[in-house]
Amino acid sequence: MAGLTSDIDTGGAGDYATLGAALSGQAQDLTDGGGDTWTGTTRSSDDSADASSALANGWTTGATTWMKVIAAAGEEALKSSYSTTRYRLELTDDECLYTLESYISYVGIQCKPTFSAGTPYGLRVHSSTPAGTVDMDSCRIEGSGGGSGPIIGVQLGSGDVTANIYNNILDNIGTFGVSNVGISEGAGTANVYNNIIRDCGRGVLNASGATLIAKNNAVFDCTDDFVLLGTNTLDFNASDDGDGTNAKAPLGADWANEYAGYASGNFTLTTGGNCEGGGIDDPGSGLYSTDMDGDAYISTWSIGVDAKTVVGGEVFIENLTDQISKGMKPQTAAGMGGVLVE
Repeated sequence: MAGLTSDIDTGGAGDYATLGAALSGQAQDLTDGGGDTWTGTTRSSDDSADASSALANGWTTGATTWMKVIAAAGEEALKSSYSTTRYRLELTDDECLYTLESYISYVGIQCKPTFSAGTPYGLRVHSSTPAGTVDMDSCRIEGSGGGSGPIIGVQLGSGDVTANIYNNILDNIGTFGVSNVGISEGAGTANVYNNIIRDCGRGVLNASGATLIAKNNAVFDCTDDFVLLGTNTLDFNASDDGDGTNAKAPLGADWANEYAGYASGNFTLTTGGNCEGGGIDDPGSGLYSTDMDGDAYISTWSIGVDAKTVVGGEVFIENLTDQISKGMKPQTAAGMGGVLVE
């Protein structure tokens, strides 16, 4: 098996200056007997944005002959802000990431779709062949916000695809109308775990005929958090509308108690809120085990993109007073020598 690689640098120091050029220039049959995989690593040595739509088309892939687009170390999307000094795709009225392929994953990529006259997308998945998976892991899609026109963070339009969307931030999509959507699923199956989806007309839209499984997500500041028309499983999500089973609301009806800096785009978890330790463990059944920063999720998993932390030998799960009020005995964190403080 040959692990093929390409270096994408908007500063001109790589194999390609844009991701779109790499996806076009390297398009090939990865299943032709060599058992190849392809990894495209993105960077911005001059802090400039990639202004070309990145279309994946003309490849042949399989479960073991996959494609991956991944940000280089130090270029990854951040939970604390949208960065203009790291690699990012910034386009107006166009798709930032667009795939007609399956068995492709996007890891740590930033996108900024902006409306002018058409409909821009962060990630668009359409007519993917063969039937397979598309993964988006630890990416950040930052819309232009406001009320100027439609923006779609992620559109899933292929019935042949199982999309795994986890540890991502979709923010500032805007509340212009029903066409401003964080995740719009028109077909196929979407596994949506541990994401932040904020400031949308519709946070998550699941159309008739599609299947949605959503767990450990925080969906808020939207006109409608979830619009559910297909087959749906919602569990342990935090929202303004209280959608699904085991739903969580922000402590004191204030999202600043969950993510103190959310208004400025910082989704670092706030200690003591309802999202900290408010989710369900391992919703993807082994699909991932770390948060957007690469820190290990600790039982019980939190809601959003940030794992709760171990500080001074203690695992903070709930407020100790709340634990005692429930008649619970403080528990020792196995292997950590700490106290589970809920």
